[in-house]
Amino acid sequence: QSIADMVSELRREQKKSSRVVRPSPTDSITAQPSTTGDTPVVVSGKTQKNRIIALGALGVVVVLAAVAVYMFAGRSQPIDSLAVLPFEDVGASSDQEYLADGVTESIINNLTKISSLRVIPRSTAFRFKGKESDIQEIGSKLNVAAVLSGRISHHGHALDVQVDLIDIKRESQLWGKSYRSSVTDLLSLQEQITEDVSSKLGIGLSSETRENLTKRSTENTQAYQLYLQGRYYWNKRTAVALERAVDYFDQAIALDSTYALAYCGLADCYIVQSQYAGTPTSITIPLTQKAARRALNLDNSLAEAHTTLAFSYFEEWKYQEAEKEFKQSLSLNPRYATTYHWYNILLVRTGRLDEAWPIIQRGHELDPFSPIIMLNVGIVPLLRGQFEEALTYFKQTIELDPSVAVGYAWAGLTNYLLKNYAEAQVQLEKALELSGRSSECVGYLGYFYGKRGMREDAMKLLKENEERYRVGTGSAYNIARIYAGLGDKEKVLEFLDRDFHDNSTWITSLNEDYMWDDVRSEPRFVELTRKVGLVK
Repeated sequence: QSIADMVSELRREQKKSSRVVRPSPTDSITAQPSTTGDTPVVVSGKTQKNRIIALGALGVVVVLAAVAVYMFAGRSQPIDSLAVLPFEDVGASSDQEYLADGVTESIINNLTKISSLRVIPRSTAFRFKGKESDIQEIGSKLNVAAVLSGRISHHGHALDVQVDLIDIKRESQLWGKSYRSSVTDLLSLQEQITEDVSSKLGIGLSSETRENLTKRSTENTQAYQLYLQGRYYWNKRTAVALERAVDYFDQAIALDSTYALAYCGLADCYIVQSQYAGTPTSITIPLTQKAARRALNLDNSLAEAHTTLAFSYFEEWKYQEAEKEFKQSLSLNPRYATTYHWYNILLVRTGRLDEAWPIIQRGHELDPFSPIIMLNVGIVPLLRGQFEEALTYFKQTIELDPSVAVGYAWAGLTNYLLKNYAEAQVQLEKALELSGRSSECVGYLGYFYGKRGMREDAMKLLKENEERYRVGTGSAYNIARIYAGLGDKEKVLEFLDRDFHDNSTWITSLNEDYMWDDVRSEPRFVELTRKVGLVK
């Protein structure tokens, strides 16, 4: 039970070996000279050899026991938190990168099903992709007990995978294993890795949990590969990438019409196309709901599909239906950070700040390195008039990811409210640059220019947004923002009314935007908030 016990046992065996042994007549005899002047000890050659072998074997056991005690001392408790880092893609062409990403994401999603295990979300884990970082440092930064890392190398259709589980507290490897598989057997490979890892965590799993860990949504390996490619491009969040993702999900469904996760992937693409591709919600909402409902008809336990369906209801201003779906999602998977993020948006925009705060805080706890969740944490104190506190969160958003345009946009707007005009201008112009001149950031900067008396600059941005609205890649809401900066109340109300008739998601931000303070008491504005269903 301890190294001390082993040492005591070894000493007892050593004493036994020094006793006089009476040889049998058939034994060969050797005399061992005495070093003390006593009668020599007579030992049989065969017996002496057996004892040497036994002592050698015992020594090996002691060494192995010492290693085991060293590695697992202090690990009396099971591993309760884990980060799965993006598997390294070794020597593969760029069109095979989706395999490493997909296997990693699948393992994360499966291990999340263990209720007693906190698994770092994909959005945070993938921030370390391609970076030369020390695993101990990553584990400490993420505050997890263990880190799982892996490498995938390709040899034609063959795959070699090396997986290592590192104990952060002990700074040692708990377990490692090499796998050889083929691309056509990818489902079995990820299931085997999931099963092996879960068995090494020291967590008692129910038979139901074990079954859920390796539950398949499809038996078609080719459909599964297409699904992984769809998720790979969905995660890029660009208009072109989303189109490719839709195509891959469609191909997966063509091979397996009962593939629930592929329908969920389609719904996830459509729900963000209005934001990243400028597609009108009149087009995206029906497509989102059709795909999400099909996914749930096939598998009603998919929390992600419930969340996506909920947000589509929110975009339709059906707040009660949305809230019901958000709560259903949380009951199925209380660790899905996106549910807290999107549910928080509903609560904030309908004026329920006291309810929103613990929701977004929980989302932040689950995914502390998500820039967009950090941004939303700051919006609650901003709407409470706590500008300095809000600015702290927006600065942290920028620190987490300096490429996130909206982090600079909200920091700039908050600095404007704090009358830090020079800093506000720098940040708003940076947001415009990083966003690729998105309609949203054009609106923010145009508002600022108008308020600061830079009328000519504001008018240029106004024309830019009006042209985008004309061709269907911008919203009337972001035109109204610039008119608010220019002080034209009539035009503000005109374009907000247009946004309402366009069934835009932006119109749900009426209570959230400080830009409407000059028209907030106008009867037409009050009526507009009533028609959208927004109450403070």
